[in-house]
Amino acid sequence: MQLGFVGTGTMGNPMARCLIEAGHRVTVHDLRREATSNLCDLGARWADTPLATAQTSEVVFTSLPGPAEVERAMVDPSTGILAGLKAGGACIDMTTNAPSVVRRVADVCRTRGVEFLDSPVSGRPPGMTIMVGGHATTFARYRPLLEAMGRNIFYVGDTGAGCIAKLVTQYLGYKVSSSAPKRVSTSASWRRSSRSAPGRVEPSTTFPGRS
Repeated sequence: MQLGFVGTGTMGNPMARCLIEAGHRVTVHDLRREATSNLCDLGARWADTPLATAQTSEVVFTSLPGPAEVERAMVDPSTGILAGLKAGGACIDMTTNAPSVVRRVADVCRTRGVEFLDSPVSGRPPGMTIMVGGHATTFARYRPLLEAMGRNIFYVGDTGAGCIAKLVTQYLGYKVSSSAPKRVSTSASWRRSSRSAPGRVEPSTTFPGRS
């Protein structure tokens, strides 16, 4: 399949490489052309704008720093993906994005006859988890492309649901990591109390940041 990939930084580069290694023809674009050099060495074709990337592609992937970059890359009338992608094509956004932005972009895609999936990731390719929002039929059609980049592929609902799932996993990860020092401190205090008074359980007064 003829694919495009916009944003070949820390995450996008290995994702695009997975698609090349799976046998797809990939056109790549990044604001830093040097970020695509290893992909071009593997056979990818360079394009100087997202529009040019889309003109030769059936499906365009984006992996960009954030919501503003995605929206600009998608809908800019002079250089954007939707200015170049033909009706019947698809856009798959792998960015950690905002639900409101992906819904807005998806609405513009629909007016152009283009399908859209929000597909943020957790982990690193090729073993990463991908959480996908969008129409179920669109997900089923393009699942093989996602499987080329990730091990755990989850369809989580309509447009925006992938972003919500990613935000929830980030929040849960933060809660676990932020509570770890408290658990360690409490455990250490428990051990000290047990050693100082065998047979007694003394309440700990040691908290993170205090001695």
